[in-house]
Formats: sequence, structure tokens, C-alpha cells
Amino acid sequence: MYPAAVLILATFLSIQVEGTSYPRGYREGPRDEVDGRLPATLRPYHYNLELFPDFYGSGPPFPFSGHVDIFFDCEVETNVVIIQSRGLTINESAIVVGVSPDTPGAPPNPVLDTFAENPAANFLYFHLVNNLVVGEKYFLSLDFSGTLRSDNNGLYYDPYQAEDGTTKYLVSAQFESIEARTAFPCFDEPDFKATFDIRVVRSASAVALANMPIVSTESRPGGYFAEIYARTPVMSSYLVCIGVGDIRPVISQSINGYEVRIWSRPQMLSEMQFAADVAAKLQAWLDAETQITYREPKMDHLALPSKGGAMENWGLITYGEESIAINSQTSAATGKLNVASIIAHRHRPPPENLTSPAS
Repeated sequence: MYPAAVLILATFLSIQVEGTSYPRGYREGPRDEVDGRLPATLRPYHYNLELFPDFYGSGPPFPFSGHVDIFFDCEVETNVVIIQSRGLTINESAIVVGVSPDTPGAPPNPVLDTFAENPAANFLYFHLVNNLVVGEKYFLSLDFSGTLRSDNNGLYYDPYQAEDGTTKYLVSAQFESIEARTAFPCFDEPDFKATFDIRVVRSASAVALANMPIVSTESRPGGYFAEIYARTPVMSSYLVCIGVGDIRPVISQSINGYEVRIWSRPQMLSEMQFAADVAAKLQAWLDAETQITYREPKMDHLALPSKGGAMENWGLITYGEESIAINSQTSAATGKLNVASIIAHRHRPPPENLTSPAS
């Protein structure tokens, strides 16, 4: 149905967007609050992250809350933990710093002295009484809260008109390039890669997606549920993504054995079948052509009402609806090529997400 030449052309056209280059050493310089980059003293290796976007009220602004455990290695002796955050409220009474259970030695437990913020640099400082030991592993646990954004960046809500004429909302995330720090405190730079265990709290009627498949569901007070997802691959913070709301899937079985699903609000499902079919065929072709097999257990695509462009998050690619919605029976060939080109451009996460700028 979709000749190889069309898929090749679509992929070629999309790759040209990535042709921007920068002079060698353009990021050289100090790593401090003046430069806006974290010092290379600590390196995260895992996050436990829970997010609860509470968009079930009558209208915005909508709050969200969360919890994060950040596990990190000490690479340079220091008595301060510095991470990034912007626009979040930190519950200072719930700050915990400790020795990770998987540390190789038996270092003394870190004792928190003071907590400080530098909003201009997006830095949080956790000053300790004692020094962290090089080669040992530690963790930082935080409760935080914020407000869902309306600008299609960070953790945001996306309004749309339902079939009954009422205004409803979806919630999603756009963390590239440095917006993860507006949703949860983290080491928010591309070279600070880690794995993520994600939980998303939802209402009984909502669907919640994340980068990886759901492995279990927990009941929460007030009739809410927490979806617990499988651990992500090692990845940068800007690739974390969720999607929550009244969404339904169009499913296309990949010839490599896993499902490719296009999710959208119910009234748009009929215009998502072409995208689902193309996405499955593109993934199979790209696996064979690049000899880099897509390594995750699912590939979800989420169409959002007012998003501009698209974002190739691991396991959950997001698009604006108008980018991939099409009637395959009545649309012209140029329209189909445009949809195929957009999906091809964003359907390249294996090589693209495995690389990042060096520190």
C-alpha cells in the first residue's frame, strides 16, 4: 500500500531537519549557576517518579503534585547536592537525603544542613553537614507541587470541545529541551541520563500513558488509581512523557511483533487509521534499514488537540492532531505523504535517543 520509495523519501525529508550543526566546543566553560549548568560532581542513575495532574475540576488553573526519589553516584567529593527546578514548590519538611541501598561501601549517612533555592539559575541546593564519598551511591527524596501549564510546554493541559459541546482536557508533557525541571526536580541536562520508574495517578474514567507499558495498578484515596509502568531505558530527562485523559487507541500490529497504537480523543479515531498503518510499516522498515531494532515493548503515538509539531519520546511519541489526522479514502496523495513524512521524522527514536551532547 505504501511503496518503499515513499517511506524512504519521507524519512529523507525528515532527517534534513536534524542537519543543524554547532561549532566544536560551543558549550565549553564553567558548570555553575552563572552558566546555568550543573556541576559534574554527582551523576543520577535512577528516578522513582510519581505525578498526579489534578485536572478534574471545573476549569483551569489546574494543580499537580508529585514525589521523586533521585538515586545518584558521587563522582567528586562534595557536601552539596544541586539539582534543577523551576516554578515548583518543594515541601521542605519532607526532604530526605540518604545512602542508597545499592551503594558498594558503607559511607556515613548524609545529614541535611540547609535547603536553598536560586530561581534565576533554576537550582536547588541541599547543603549537607558531612561530605559525600566518591564512588558511593546516595538518594534524594522530595515532595513537590506546581500548576499545569497552558502553553504546550512542561506538564500541560490541552483543552478541546467534546461531542456534547462541553470543554474537556487532556494532559501531556513536552520536556524538550529544559522543561522537565518545571514538572519534577531533576538533573535536567541531556548528558545526565538515568532510568525511570514512573507512576501516574488518574481518575477512574481516565486513561494514563507513559513511556513504558503498565505493569500494575494501585487504588488511591478518593477513587483515584495509580498506574505503575515498567522501567524505562537509560535516557535523558527531556524524554520522560505522560498522557492522561479520555483517549482511545487505533491499533496496528507491527510485523516485528509488538503493537503500534495511535491514541486520540474519541471523535478523532476515524482519522487515525492511516497514521497507525504507516507507523507500523515505518518502524519495521527502519529496524531493517538501520539494523537498530526498536528495543522497547511498545510504541504509542498520542494525538493532542492543539500541540504544535511532534516529539519523539521513548515509547510515547506526541503529535498535534492536525499533523497526523487524515481520511485515507478521500485525502490526496500529497496529504498522505505529509503524514508519512511527519511520522517518519519522529519515528526514529532508537538512534536519536541513544545519543546526546557530551558534558
